[in-house]
Amino acid sequence: MPDSEINKRPRSGGRPPREALEELDARMIACAARLFMERGYAGVSIEAVAAVAGVGKNTIYRRYATKADLFQAVVDDQIRARLRTPEEIEDGDLESRLHRLAVLLVEAALNPETTAVQRLVIAEAERFPEIAAICLERAFRPAIALAQSVLERGPARGDPAFAAQQFVAAVVYGPHLDALMGRRTLHTADDIARYAGNAVTLFLKGWR
Repeated sequence: MPDSEINKRPRSGGRPPREALEELDARMIACAARLFMERGYAGVSIEAVAAVAGVGKNTIYRRYATKADLFQAVVDDQIRARLRTPEEIEDGDLESRLHRLAVLLVEAALNPETTAVQRLVIAEAERFPEIAAICLERAFRPAIALAQSVLERGPARGDPAFAAQQFVAAVVYGPHLDALMGRRTLHTADDIARYAGNAVTLFLKGWR
């Protein structure tokens, strides 16, 4: 196998250590993410990612059969880095939990990598509808599911699935749209916290 990064096999002929494989996968995903942001979806090939990552193209194809699969891995990696599990935001009353979730969602929406991915999808979704589907399934729906899990831990009222959609839209839309347009109105952690508090207060007044 020509890929130098996995040539250090055990002398017994076994597979490379799990840590080495995880490091290799992380490097390929990081290189893919950088190329997608720099060149757009259409301008990236598996071969280009392999060259930048310093691996053979078959190393990537063994893990990701298509470019769309690799793009999905990039989106999944970003979501893991941005969204915590429900258990990490469930302490306190409903308002406190929603406030922590709102801060989390706004910080994710304002992240430069998140903005870059969304710009890419908006620019190329008509030609490559698969990347829009990936963002919907792997980014937007997990955020809504996270919101629903928080709402379902509160007092029973209304439809938590619909309420979760409205909560995420109400919290994220404004800051994210500003970021997409190259503007940023929330500059500090205090700005984000105040905005999140106002959004949660308004949401709870309407969700009865």
